[in-house]
Amino acid sequence: MEGGNSNNNNPEELAVGCLLSISTMLGDEFEGQVVTFDRPSNILVIQEPSKHGPRRNIRFLKPNYIKDFTFLGQVEDPLDPTNCFLDLAALQAREEVAIRYSRAILQLFVFSSFL
Repeated sequence: MEGGNSNNNNPEELAVGCLLSISTMLGDEFEGQVVTFDRPSNILVIQEPSKHGPRRNIRFLKPNYIKDFTFLGQVEDPLDPTNCFLDLAALQAREEVAIRYSRAILQLFVFSSFL
């Protein structure tokens, strides 16, 4: 699977543990490891390498948004339970910011529709 296009490759072929370099249709480029593919929702879960400390960035990506990818290698276990770190406070803070932002956009939309 040396480079490919999501239109030509089945996302289920990307086995857990595959290391990939990915370019998206939105212009993002990143490297990561396949954690899982959820068939019912058609979502590929990618874990990006940790730059500092135990934190990891996890991306949830629809395969049809993948413009191109390159297979970089394969490892055994993408999630090492001994090094797993989840900062719930940070996740909740990000969720609250997203909700406030969505509400502000909705209020602007409702207000502008009355003008």
